[in-house]
Amino acid sequence: MIRILIIDDDPTIRFSLSSHFSDYDYEVFEADDASEGLEIMEKESVDAVIVDLRMPGISGDQFIRNIYQKFEGTVFLIHTGSTEFTLPDEFASFERVSNRVFLKPVLDLEEMNREIEILLNKG
Repeated sequence: MIRILIIDDDPTIRFSLSSHFSDYDYEVFEADDASEGLEIMEKESVDAVIVDLRMPGISGDQFIRNIYQKFEGTVFLIHTGSTEFTLPDEFASFERVSNRVFLKPVLDLEEMNREIEILLNKG
């Protein structure tokens, strides 16, 4: 079973993503900011993290920079409402970070399923 963490400060978004992935038999954890997400990751082994960019406190891209090396088996997807965001150049060397940026609202959430499976199969 794939274990996934959803980090987003919008409870509606978290609920939508959580419901979707639960329907596909993922075990889902939820956090409303990066600090809570890190606490969960230190207690639970997660395979994938879907992280929002714009959150109070630590941004999603900074969260990935801070923990990427610590959680070697975890893959990351970025989920944002910012149409102007582009992946930082340094993320090109991060093999476990999707090079796709998922814009809210994602109309076909199965695209996220496929991306998670692709990233997990690379590792």
